[in-house]
Parts: sequence; structure tokens; C-alpha cells
Amino acid sequence: MASITGATGERNELRRLSELFSGCLEGKGGLAVMNGPAASGKTALLQRFLDHRALSDAVVLSASGSRYEQDVPLGVVDQLAASPDLPAEVSQQVSDLLASGSAPWSGAPDVPTLMQSLRAALCELVERKPVVVAIDDAHFADHASLRCLAYLARRAHSARVLMLFVEANQLRAASALSRTELLHGLQMHRIQVEPLPVEMVADLIRQSEPDAPSDLAPRLRDVTGGNPLLLRALVDDLRRAGMVQAGEVVVGEAFADAVASCLFRQEPETRQVARGLAVIGERIEPVTLSRLLGMDGDLATRAIHLLNCSGLLGDGWFRHAGARAAVLASMLPEERAAMHARVAKLWQQEGRPATVVARHLTEADRIDAAWVAPTLREAAERALAGGDTDGALACLRAAFAGDLADQQRAETTAMLARVKWWRDPAEVIQHLPELVSGVRDRQLAGRDTIATINYLLWHGRIGDVANVFATLEEPDAATDHRLQTILTSLIYLYPGRAAEISRTWVGRRTGGMRDGDGNPSPDTDAPTAAVEVLRGCRQDDQSLGPVFGAVHTLAFTDRREGLPQWTESLAREVKACDPRIWRVLTSAARAEAALLRGDLTEALELARHGLTELPSAGWGVAVGWPIATIVRAASEAGDYETAAHHLSLPITPGVFDTPFGLKYLHARGKYHFATNRVHTALNDFHACGETMLAWNLDLPDLLLWRVDAAHAYLRLGQTRRCQELIHDQLRRLGEESVRLRGICLRVLSGALEAHERVAVLREAVRLLRSTPDRLEIAYALAELSFALQKLGERDPARAAQRSAAQLARQCGAQALLAALKFQSPTALPMPMLPSLTGPDGTAVLSEAERRVAGLAARGHTNREIAQRLYLTVSTVEQHLTRVYRKLRVTRRTELPSWLHTDPSDPTSR
Repeated sequence: MASITGATGERNELRRLSELFSGCLEGKGGLAVMNGPAASGKTALLQRFLDHRALSDAVVLSASGSRYEQDVPLGVVDQLAASPDLPAEVSQQVSDLLASGSAPWSGAPDVPTLMQSLRAALCELVERKPVVVAIDDAHFADHASLRCLAYLARRAHSARVLMLFVEANQLRAASALSRTELLHGLQMHRIQVEPLPVEMVADLIRQSEPDAPSDLAPRLRDVTGGNPLLLRALVDDLRRAGMVQAGEVVVGEAFADAVASCLFRQEPETRQVARGLAVIGERIEPVTLSRLLGMDGDLATRAIHLLNCSGLLGDGWFRHAGARAAVLASMLPEERAAMHARVAKLWQQEGRPATVVARHLTEADRIDAAWVAPTLREAAERALAGGDTDGALACLRAAFAGDLADQQRAETTAMLARVKWWRDPAEVIQHLPELVSGVRDRQLAGRDTIATINYLLWHGRIGDVANVFATLEEPDAATDHRLQTILTSLIYLYPGRAAEISRTWVGRRTGGMRDGDGNPSPDTDAPTAAVEVLRGCRQDDQSLGPVFGAVHTLAFTDRREGLPQWTESLAREVKACDPRIWRVLTSAARAEAALLRGDLTEALELARHGLTELPSAGWGVAVGWPIATIVRAASEAGDYETAAHHLSLPITPGVFDTPFGLKYLHARGKYHFATNRVHTALNDFHACGETMLAWNLDLPDLLLWRVDAAHAYLRLGQTRRCQELIHDQLRRLGEESVRLRGICLRVLSGALEAHERVAVLREAVRLLRSTPDRLEIAYALAELSFALQKLGERDPARAAQRSAAQLARQCGAQALLAALKFQSPTALPMPMLPSLTGPDGTAVLSEAERRVAGLAARGHTNREIAQRLYLTVSTVEQHLTRVYRKLRVTRRTELPSWLHTDPSDPTSR
């Protein structure tokens, strides 16, 4: 006969069936049971065997068991009687017997009539052709049919009859047929369906994807365990995702459906074991799993073995996360919640870590037990320490779902606020009243008290801070140290309220601050105090306020040598724990450091990043810091639209109780000055000065409001007032304030006579060159260039101009470049760079005046100018007279160099 197995590489199971059928043809009846895991391809193997041409001359009687028809007597026999190969008269005879009900099964002492009829029909058939009786899913066959088939098997072992039973491996015995004991004593051939080897996996892939990479087969074999159903689904997912050629494993909807189908074909206990493992989420011993599920340990062991054989598991655990997800999805939500509850209780009894128990409590039905809330809070603490804020939040929300005593609720709320703080400080606002009440009612203490004060400071609730200090009892040593640090930071975070709160605290306890009323002294070394705070604090929720205040103080003053060190320290802390709040604070500090060294591009990028990652509401009163940095940098860069946009953002009024508000006012004044709203700018600068004086915080290097006000007065032509403010500022500076002294001299030069200006500007350049501030150096060089130009020293002027332009490009200072190259009519934050617009925003020089002045600056005579512009000589003279008056020069040699390259003048091209 033709080989049933066909080509090389055919499955061994088909070879065995081919051998048995060959024996059948020789008159050797056979009985075979083909076992295999659910969804392992048994039915497909059976069908390939029955469809082969070698069986074309045989009578094939086939039927299939069903879990839904196991209680229907003789259901399988009825299917056999309907087989197309069965002669009509035999089929009718069997049907009549079934319909007559003449098959007395229960307790009948004689062989039933139906058995005899079937045997007679079978003998008649065998005389004509070999007979193959195939029963698929025999483990679902009804008992009556199995008895009938066993009767036939005992009497057909020497005839040309092959009886083939196909069944899935079962939990309680190696074979469902063995449990019936109906085939006891008969010689059976057992055929075990094995998983597909890698070679056959490759063949299966090539059938649909001939160009698939060679290394794909072993990967898919690892995920599916060689299960054909899972394998075909995985190939389908790969095809849909277009990832076959990439050779990567992609688990999608088809694979999930295949897992669910495979699971459905298992026995209920096996399904329960798979679901138990999926809910537990880790590999465990069968004995522990049996305790959880309430089943016999041997049964759980057998179920795991069957799941291993099916390809869902490998060595007791899911071969792929997608398989576990599909099993979980096959469960009803209430089933998952109930099983999570059982796992949580079992793990708690076994003393598992709180994080392991909490993982199930967060998914479980409510459990009313005293250990639940403490376990969840401990797990939240550990999750937060590891940077897992989502996990911490899940634990705390689960804790609130149970019954909590007042103390437990207050502590859980404090923990919830701490977790939310790291995600977005704006989320803490809703909890502030409850936190303040918890501190007042002595339900919160220690770190929770410190954290509550920091939240209040951040969101501008300074009144609540005062109330908290007024109700605090004598703290322990650690809390006392934290409180003292906060009181120190208040001098710089809330200068207007620091004295009041300090007096309240000193009046309630012994020791502590002994420096009178707590007022900061103008002689206080703010940067030194800031460094001391940083050295004594770690970056956590209890020290955030002091640390932030200290870093801001370094950025706020001119002690730039300390700022990079601590911003980098912050960056390392952020990289280690990666909470959101520290990331944005680091961005703000680094943006400030970039601004102080004149790197406008980096300052803008970092400050914008901070506002993008944390919306402005989450910044609290600190929002003034990144906004101020952006406004300053954008104004210097000539990007006035960006500056105006950020000035339009809403900010909390509490900002102006802090130095962040001062910084905001100062930046806004810089923006107004750069856009020639000089009087408005002057109002902002004076507001800064008045606030600092009121706070007794008018430190020489804290905020240069006098210098900026002097600059504005200079723009308005009030040189005497400019000189007074600059000299006042210079008297306040120490010898170490090199950068600030250079800035003062640069501004002062604008109020001096032309012959004095160059010497002062050269000294300013010398001082500023010893600092990292490239932008201030560029400004000083630009002004020196114009001063030299006015004195007729054109070569030195051009050299200074080139150096200024080079530095301006490095800094991204487009406004300065625009003036140096005359690319746009803009007013600049420099006293001696002539502006093309006046204080009211109107043009200083008309278009005709600029054309005439440009030609005159390049050395053309009045007659030559008249000829080139088609004007009369008299008209040229009138234009020049107005130009000299507007630019405050007396001769053409004093005309500024920016007129040489006026792009609006066609004669300059």
C-alpha cells in the first residue's frame, strides 16, 4: 500500500497508525489509543490519517465525543450508525434498534441485542473490506457507547478491524478509557502525541511564510512549546503586525484567543490551576498552589504537568507573558478579585513581605482584617522608596477602601499626600485641610508634620504654616532639627513672614532660635547659609522646601561658583530615585545656571522642559522661577513673543510673598525695557527694590534692581539719577563681586562724557572677562565698540564689535546681534547702543533719515548723497541736522557704525 506517512519528516504518530493499518490488512485486528494534551493537534492527525488515499478501500466509521452529550446514552454509537461508509441496510438496522429502546444496559445479565447486531454487521463488513472505527475526543464519550465499543473490540481482535480512540490527557488517570475498565485485558497500542520539534515548526512557518528567517522557528517553539494551535496563532499575529521578516516574537489577539481556546479544552481543575498561577504571578510549588485552590496536592502536580505538555507552561510557569495575560482575561472580574483575596490571606499567613501581599490586596475583594491597612502602608512606603509612585498609590487607595480608625486615616492620608507630591504637587492641595487638622489634633507627628509644612510653603499657605507652628508640641531631636532648617529657609523663601513665625515658635519652647525676633539681617551671608542647608539635608519630601530654597538662593545671588556643584548633585539624586518633582527642580536650577553664564539657548530649553513636565499649577509659588528664567532668556534672545506668552500665564498671588515673585517682577521689567516700555520697566524695578527693603533683604548681590533702574533712567536721559543708583550699588558690593562690579561700570559708562566712557568700559570688560558670563562680556564689548566709534577710533571699534558679535552668537543673543548688524529695529538693554525706537515705541530715525545717515557714515559728501538719492543738497543737510540731534552727535565721524550696513538702504548693497 502507499505510505500514509508521506514525505520525510512526517510525524511519528502517523507512522505508527500506518503500521497498525498495515497489520489490519493482514487480518490482525488492532486497538489503539492516541493521547495528547488538549489542543495538541490530535484531531488534525486523526483526520490526516482518515483522509489518506491508502484508506480509500476501507470502511471508515467515525464519531466524536462531546462534553455536552456525555449523559446521552449511545450518542457515539448513533454517530457511527450515520457514517457514510456504512451500508444503508446496516445503518437502518442500528437506527431501528436505537429507536426501539431494546438495549437494556443497566444490570442486564445477557449481551444486549444491539451488541449482537453491531457485531454481526461488523463481521459482514469485514468480509468485504477492512474496517476502521475512529472515535475522536473519546474521553467525552458516553458510558453506554464505550461498553458497546469494548464489546466489539474484544470480538474483532483477529479480524480486519482497526479501532482507534483519540483522547486528551486527563488529570486522574493516564487514559479516560482506562477508567472505564471496559478494555481491561485487551492489547492496546498507545500513541502519545508529542509537541512539534523545531524542524516541524520551521516547516509549518514556511507553509505560510516561505521567506521567514531561519532563527524564527526556535523562538516560536520556545513561546508555544510546539503546540500547533498556539504556533499558528503566533504566526498569524506576526503576519498581521508585519514582523515576520524581523524575526521578533509578537503576541497579539490571535495568540490570546488560542490560549483561551486551549484553556477551555482543559478539565475544570486544570483551568483552575492555570488561573491560580496567573493570579499569583510567580512560580510556586504545587503544594502551596493546592493550599490556595483547596485541591489535592497530587492533583495540582498533575495539572501543572498537563499545562506544561500543552505548551502554556514551561517548567511550571508561563512560557510568555502574553499567555498569562490571556489566562487572566479569561476570568470574570469577580473571579480574579476573589482569588487575589485568597492569595493575599495565604501570603500574610506565611509571612510574605508586605509588598508581595499588597500586590494582591490592591486587586482583591475587600478584606476586613486589622493587618490589611498597615500592610498596605508599608508596601506603599517601599514602593515610593523605589520610585514606584503608581504602585504606592494603588496600595493607599486599597487601604482607604477598608474601615480605618481616625489615626489610621490621618496617617494614610499623609502617606497618600507624600506619594502624590512626587507625581504632581498640585494633587496635594485637596489634602491640605485634612493634613493641617491631623497635625493640630496630634494624629500626625514627625516626618508627616515636616512634610505638611513643606506642602504648605510650596503652595503659598504661609498662614497655615504659622498656625501649625503655633500648635506644635515639643518635638523630638530629629524633628526639631528639621524645623530649625525650615525656619532658616523661611528667611529666604518668605522673608516677610519669617520673623512672625520664628517669634511664635521661640515663644512656645525652650531653646531654638535665639537671635531676637528672627529678622534677617542685610549683612546675612545668604549663599553661605544656603550651602550649609544643602550640606545638612538629603533630597526627600521632608527637606524639599529648605533644599529648594537653598538652591534658589545660590541661583538668585551672584555666588555662581556654588550653583553648578549643587545642581549636579541634584541631578545625581534625580537619576538615582527619579521622582518628578526633583527632575523639574533640577531643570530650573540648571536653567538659572545657564542664564548666569549667558547661555540663553540652554536656559530656555531647560526652563521650558520644567514647565512642560510639570504644569504651572504644580509649581506652586515656585512657578515664578522658570517663568522668570524664560522671560529673561527670551528677552535677551529677542524672542519677545515667547516672553510675552509666559508673562500671560496665570500664577498664584502667593508668588509675590516670595523671592520667586521678585524674580518674576525683575524679569518682567527686563522684558518691558527690551521692548522700549521704559517707564513700565522702571515701575517693576522699583517694586523689586521696595519689596526687598520692606523684607529687610536688600542684599547687594541678591537682585540688581538699582542697576536696572539706573539703566532705565539712562534711557530716559536722566543721567544724574543713573549715576546715583550705580554709585549706591557699588558701595554695597564686596571685593569678591567682580561680575556685578563689571555690570555696574558698563551701565555707568552711559552717563559719562565721551572721553571718560572708553576707560570705564575697558575696565568693565577686564572685570567681566574674569567671569564665565559671556553675554555680559558681549554687552560691554558692544558698548566699547560704540564708544570707540564715537571717538573716531574705527579699527579698535571694529575689533570690539567682532568680538561682541562672536560672543552674542555663542549665547544665542539675537537682540544684541540685531543691533550689531542692524538686522531689526529693536531697543536693546544697553545704554549706549542707539535705539531705532524711542521710549514710546515710535521710530527715532525716519526711513529717509536712515538712508542719508548711512551714506554719511560711510564717508560720502552731502553732494554725493544728494546725487545718489535724487535729493537736493539742502534736503540732505536738513536730514543730517535732525539725525545729529536725535542721535546726540555733532559731526558725521560720530555717526554709529550700525548705520554702515543698513539693509533698508539700497545704496549699501
